[in-house]
Amino acid sequence: MFLISEIYLHSMLTALFMTLCLETLSMVLQRVKKVKLYLVLIITNIVTNLTMNYLLYYVSLVNYNKVLILFEIGVVFIEAIVFNIVVKDYKKSLRISFINNIISWLGAYLIYYFI
Repeated sequence: MFLISEIYLHSMLTALFMTLCLETLSMVLQRVKKVKLYLVLIITNIVTNLTMNYLLYYVSLVNYNKVLILFEIGVVFIEAIVFNIVVKDYKKSLRISFINNIISWLGAYLIYYFI
């Protein structure tokens, strides 16, 4: 019923891998030292990234960019809420999440369009 093609599954896993690499790099560049936050980053991204890309599979190309932007905004807030469990400072959690997602999005964009 909710099946996706093998090619799209490979694409989803590639996107997840790139996201994890880029957002981990982002946290290193932000000098995040809490090891627990890196574990939270990995677990949260597995859930949010795979869920978002699964749902995007069913979005028409006409609405794709609009829905993608809404999902990305939602992911920033979801990650900030989860990060706040470790950081205990919502503004800092939101900043980390926002910067992670900007770097991840820009990095993926550059990789996709220029490589």
